[in-house]
Amino acid sequence: MKLLLRLWKINFLLAFLSIFFLYSNLLSDNLLKKEYYLSSDKIKISSLIPDVKKDFTLFEITKGRYSKRVKSKELLSLLKKYGYTDYQVQSHYIKFIKESLIDTLKIKNELKNIYKVHYQNIVFRNISIHSRGYIKKIPKKYTVKINSKNYLKNSGVLSIKSLKTKKQFFFNYSIDAEVDVYIARENISKKEELSFKNCIKKSVHFEKFRAVPIKKIGKKFIQSKHNIKKNSVITSRDIQKFNLVKRGSNINVILKNRNINISFSAVALQDGIYGDIVKVKQNNSKIIKIRVVGFGLGEVI
Repeated sequence: MKLLLRLWKINFLLAFLSIFFLYSNLLSDNLLKKEYYLSSDKIKISSLIPDVKKDFTLFEITKGRYSKRVKSKELLSLLKKYGYTDYQVQSHYIKFIKESLIDTLKIKNELKNIYKVHYQNIVFRNISIHSRGYIKKIPKKYTVKINSKNYLKNSGVLSIKSLKTKKQFFFNYSIDAEVDVYIARENISKKEELSFKNCIKKSVHFEKFRAVPIKKIGKKFIQSKHNIKKNSVITSRDIQKFNLVKRGSNINVILKNRNINISFSAVALQDGIYGDIVKVKQNNSKIIKIRVVGFGLGEVI
């Protein structure tokens, strides 16, 4: 009896979740956006709802202007008049903007390069760029710039600046892309070494990061700066390098001389992470410089 009751609860929960997700998808499909971009002055039903059977003009952008703001209530009332009753809005007004007929391919490529600097393995699916005002033409030569730290999210504002006249033009952009990140397999404690035992590499849909995700783990001698929760994306804010050599500690030093390696001990006079050049004192009190190559291990330079 208990087993049957448990199975009934599981089936009920699965059915509820299915209905919830179906309802959520229907709501998102019928939710009107705050802005729409048009190829002409006419605002039609097809501007809002693709693949309509019979199209009608709802409004027109005033001659000499390139945008129109419509009250949401007025728009919904018109849609109901034509039989579209299930649509919803989240704002009091909806803005319609006439799209500038300019070639944005170069801008898209420059934007890709900006993001590739921070995300080496980023895979772009689509890039959408819309001018913030109607533009008849853009300069032949220009530079592209995004706002500070905008590379941490998939949408924002960019500007292009003419190399000749220094005039600026502004655009809204959004990026559909996948990014490789490292995710915590489990809860990671402060100062715990990061490795493939507690981290896993995954490709995720790029939306927003609080800092740039780390690119590599393994032989990088990195540890957690603080506690990291399971399933968290590990970023540059979460890590720090190990001090492989600590000041005052005895370390092994290797002197490479042709095909012969000579090993001796010394006292570290400085802390050092992997690759650092630090000073050490030999038993004869002579001070030399070594490169840190491992835990308590240095190599004479």
